Amino acid sequence: MTLLLAFLLAAAFPKRETHGMVCTRRAKDNLPSVYEGGDIILGGIFTVHLDPNQDLPSFITNPTDADCKSFHLSNFRLMQTMIFAIEEINQSKTLLQNVKLGYKIYDDCSSPTIASKAALALVNGEQAVINYPRCKGSSDVAAIIGCDMSTASIAAARSVGSFGIPMISYFSTCSCLSNKQEYPTFFRTIPSDDYQSKLLAELVKSFGWNWIGTVRSNTDYGNFGMRAFIKEAERFGVCIAYSEVFYRTDPAEKVSKIVRVIKKATTTVVVGFLHPREMRLLLKEFLRQNVTGIQWIGSEGWVTEDIVSPEERARFLVGTIGLATRRTEIPGLRDYLLKIHPFIFPENIFVKQFWEAAFTCSFVADNRTEQINPAFQTRQCTGKERLEEIETAYLPAIMDGSSYHVYKAVYAVAHALDDMLSCKEGNGPFMNNTCAQISNFQPRQLLHYLHSVNFTDRTGKIVYFDENGDPVPAYELINLQMTLKGTVEVVNIGYYDGTAPLGQEFELNFGDIVWSSAENQIPHAICTEPCPPGTRKVNRKGQPICCFDCAECADGEISNTTGSADCLKCPLEYWSNQQKDRCVLKKIEFLSFGEILGSPGKYTVAVEVFAIWASSFGLLVCIFAPKCYIILLKPEDNTKKNMMGK
Repeated sequence: MTLLLAFLLAAAFPKRETHGMVCTRRAKDNLPSVYEGGDIILGGIFTVHLDPNQDLPSFITNPTDADCKSFHLSNFRLMQTMIFAIEEINQSKTLLQNVKLGYKIYDDCSSPTIASKAALALVNGEQAVINYPRCKGSSDVAAIIGCDMSTASIAAARSVGSFGIPMISYFSTCSCLSNKQEYPTFFRTIPSDDYQSKLLAELVKSFGWNWIGTVRSNTDYGNFGMRAFIKEAERFGVCIAYSEVFYRTDPAEKVSKIVRVIKKATTTVVVGFLHPREMRLLLKEFLRQNVTGIQWIGSEGWVTEDIVSPEERARFLVGTIGLATRRTEIPGLRDYLLKIHPFIFPENIFVKQFWEAAFTCSFVADNRTEQINPAFQTRQCTGKERLEEIETAYLPAIMDGSSYHVYKAVYAVAHALDDMLSCKEGNGPFMNNTCAQISNFQPRQLLHYLHSVNFTDRTGKIVYFDENGDPVPAYELINLQMTLKGTVEVVNIGYYDGTAPLGQEFELNFGDIVWSSAENQIPHAICTEPCPPGTRKVNRKGQPICCFDCAECADGEISNTTGSADCLKCPLEYWSNQQKDRCVLKKIEFLSFGEILGSPGKYTVAVEVFAIWASSFGLLVCIFAPKCYIILLKPEDNTKKNMMGK
């Protein structure tokens, strides 16, 4: 075994001469990317495509390159937003003067593996062979803007974190990424799911629900987010009827089973912590099983996404309530996006694919398809199509907050670079008390300045990070409503502002909400109605505390509030009424001299026996006869006092 290990180590690390030592790359990245040179390069990782086709590794030959498909229009907009922000900074007369920012942007194809590979490619550069002195050099990029999915950010941050490379995500919300011990160089411009989970639980509480179902993606985003939500919801007394989890690659039968569970459940309220692709699969199964009337409470990951056709959206999602990051229009961005054209950017490999996806056309005629079935021939792109005439996820009528998060991330890096190069607030660590130079600085220095960055952007918002690298939380509460034209639109019904005074952070306008039910009424999501006065709750064995039975109070006990857990005993001189919801004074009866117990002298013994019996219960007894026996209220002392009647 020792010899085998020595052989493997020798093969992996062959001896080299100390003179002329070089660093050799062991693999090529071959990832789709776009590049623009500059004095300082910023890296970018975006999910421009979805669902890569990758062969299973054979461990005999090198893995093949990923074949990415399904062009993502809104994420292409995010990539272009990064380029727009960099070009805007390069034209600024106050920020990074005489310094040109460049960029190298990769497409991770919605794969954590490719995201990790892209992050290392950004750090290492593309040189195949590097001479020994430069093998210990710094990163090729000053910082990385990315990633999209939390799982991808986790993989990439772990890859580059040990090198001190700052990484600023625009869309990864998993609360796990706030752990600075595991991810010391990670920042983000979108709030952590800790806030979102608490706010979703607050929504459920506000509507008076205590019996709901949950569905989540089997990813870091879904698992961490739902775990935090359930913890907070249970604190509010909310019970979970079912909790389902799946991933988009799971068998179709698993998704079908989950929909059957939702269909048979005794609650119509479902909280979904899902990625758009999982939600799309779920809704397709809803269509197949004809499930409607579900009141969705959605996380920001999917609630504003166009995941299904407009007809299906109107059928299944009207009434959905959820969270979205605040929509912000960036001055000049819309005009810049309208200028994107394959003839203007012929070297950008993504622009041509974007044009074909936006207009459902192709620049290459497919004669073979036309011969097989002319009805499915792809329309030929002319280049004369106009972006102004269509509304897509690339250019929605109202811009969502995702572009603004990218914009903030780029400007945060630019301000940190500006502070570092101007030696603001001291020299920072790792440079022996000397100011950093453009041509020679360590990414760890930039990390120091990112922690203390604080500026006001062009939209008037203050940008800074807390000790965990997170921004101040801000959300819009939104509701999907049907318009007069039969389309579904996003309507603002409230907000959450982390900068507001205590007690004023959360506001919800109930009157503006449209519900999923045909009657447009708030859904009834309660396992058991609260027990009425006169009864108490009795838990059902093996069921959540929200599901119980109601038992009538015993004689002499009452409950005078709705939902009582216990009945209360009436005071000594009182008794419970027939409804067991009020104590009433006991009726006092007097014995006459003519009755058996009232005749003098004959039944003194009987009176004494009765009195002694009553005293065992600590009762005060007075028999209105010639002799009145009073038993003192001391159970341990049954001494009688004989009092002569008048």
